[in-house]
This record gives sequence, structure tokens and C-alpha cells, in this order.
Amino acid sequence: MDLEEALFRIGLETQFFCSADPSGWDPIHGKSPVHFAGEIHIAALKRALARKV
Repeated sequence: MDLEEALFRIGLETQFFCSADPSGWDPIHGKSPVHFAGEIHIAALKRALARKV
């Protein structure tokens, strides 16, 4: 798959399989721990791909 799809899929699949409580919304950022997990995995994939090149 292409890079844009991979970045989207890793975040989405992380959210699907995350065991964090999705009802624990952060009042400052307005996101749940599940959303943070997806964003962290996207950032990690971007960082790994940047090092690979």
C-alpha cells in the first residue's frame, strides 16, 4: 500500500485494537486515549520511515 494509506491504516487499526478506555476524554485536547494512541503510532511510523531513507 502507498504511504498515505499506511499512515491512515496504522492509526485506525491502532484505535480498533486499543485497550484504553475510550470514554476517558482529555478536557484540554478534546481527545480520548484511543485517539492519542493512533496519533502516536502514526508519528512512530513517520519517524521510522524517515530514518530508513
